[in-house]
Amino acid sequence: MLAALLTAVAALNPAPVATRTTWTPLSAASAPASELQGLEGAGAGVARRIVLYRTTVAPIRDLDGLRRVPGVGGRKLHLWSAAIRESGARGT
Repeated sequence: MLAALLTAVAALNPAPVATRTTWTPLSAASAPASELQGLEGAGAGVARRIVLYRTTVAPIRDLDGLRRVPGVGGRKLHLWSAAIRESGARGT
């Protein structure tokens, strides 16, 4: 009975999103939503808003550009400061 319950619960919950395990910085200008949602504090919604903002409103070149995205504030920017690289860095 417990096994059936666990199977039913597992079927209701999507697989967890993998968090970033490498320290290669993401490009604020081009990282896909699937990579952005691996950032601490970023879920699928924030990742989609970042991609939508940079494709429809304005390019995002750095952390300051991310500040203009709804749902991204100082706390997230602080958490992401080591994980996001500016465009132009490392040949991008």
